[in-house]
Amino acid sequence: MTFKDLLAEIGDSTKPLHLSSLYGLSSLSKADLATLRAIWPEIAVERRRQIVQDLVEIGEESVEVDFSDALRILLDDADAEVRAAAVDGLWECEDVLLIKPFIALLQNDPAELVRARAAIALGRYMYLAELEELSTTKATQVKQALLAAHRSSTETLEVRRRALEALSALTDPEVHDLIATAYKHPEEKMRVSAVFAMGHSGHTRWRSTVLKELDNSIPAIRFEAAKAAGELEAKKAVPRLIELLAGSDREIQQAAAWSLGQIGGKQAKEALRRAAQGKDEVLREAAEAALHELAFWENPMGAFDYLVGGEETTDSDLEDEDLDEE
Repeated sequence: MTFKDLLAEIGDSTKPLHLSSLYGLSSLSKADLATLRAIWPEIAVERRRQIVQDLVEIGEESVEVDFSDALRILLDDADAEVRAAAVDGLWECEDVLLIKPFIALLQNDPAELVRARAAIALGRYMYLAELEELSTTKATQVKQALLAAHRSSTETLEVRRRALEALSALTDPEVHDLIATAYKHPEEKMRVSAVFAMGHSGHTRWRSTVLKELDNSIPAIRFEAAKAAGELEAKKAVPRLIELLAGSDREIQQAAAWSLGQIGGKQAKEALRRAAQGKDEVLREAAEAALHELAFWENPMGAFDYLVGGEETTDSDLEDEDLDEE
């Protein structure tokens, strides 16, 4: 079957889309990319949406495929949902050649959905900049584009808050000031992003605030606070995280389990072991994953031999941290 025949099969809306056929879009040659660019617009929009969503899902589950070149072509699709999904599929790609098209989407795309996804994708480069794995020139380009989007008086709230989240990887007083301002914003979604940004920043200055937000009446903020507590390794949050682990909100339970695995300590481990031995399958899996993560950091060489019900590895009891307060 030629590549053109494969595209005809994939693009035929009258027939079921077989995931096995999509593997043929991995690691394409220049000639195949040119063919894809020419034929892709002829495929019905609903079919294009289905294809790109399936490509993203396959890419997330398999390290053996590389759809990045195909997805770059899809960034120019006439449909906003396809463009947004293509950005999602490229989120983990660290190729600096994507910076320019992502910034262009952030600044010029007519769809809020695409601009917001582009802001999120640019956050990857802010993380690389923080690790000093991105040139100063490229880092400045990305930072300035995100700052402009966040501060724009004409941009939507969704894009502005996603730009803040992307910037939060930077250890930068200017960004910390933006987070503090966003935390006091009248719009709930911006406050949610502020708490997310606190955790993503990894800065201990936010520990006391995150601890307080674990009791927020808004579930979305409690969720972000639960996740941020783990990112900040806030040991004082452990008792509250254990309470959230036993709560009724599924997403908050999973965030609490993850964070307990990041923080560690005797109390956290015991709570996770209880959850891992419970009847709730979803919570059990989350607790087991957290325990394995914890075991890895305690003993990387022996992590694969770790048993949920095995003997306790040596670690200190929960200790207060003076750094929890600013």
